[in-house]
Amino acid sequence: MPMADETGQVVQLALPMDGKPAQVEPELHRDYVVMLRAGLDLLNARLLLLLALLISAGLWGYTVFDPSPWRFTAACGFNLGVFVPLAILYHRKG
Repeated sequence: MPMADETGQVVQLALPMDGKPAQVEPELHRDYVVMLRAGLDLLNARLLLLLALLISAGLWGYTVFDPSPWRFTAACGFNLGVFVPLAILYHRKG
């Protein structure tokens, strides 16, 4: 099936002789799945840490903007209870 590229030249697409898409080897497919899961696990850990960092920054910004003992306590509690454990787990995970 000929097609034209952006320069106007005709390009022939390579398809198998029977017209069916090529089959992926099962071993290769498993490797892709394992690699995808590892990447998503890493992204998941980074995303949680980034979300905690943004919430922490907003909380501390609000605490500095209008200080009160309760806001200071809440900001410290969030950092010690959520952000610090996530950062420790992230660094241990590598």
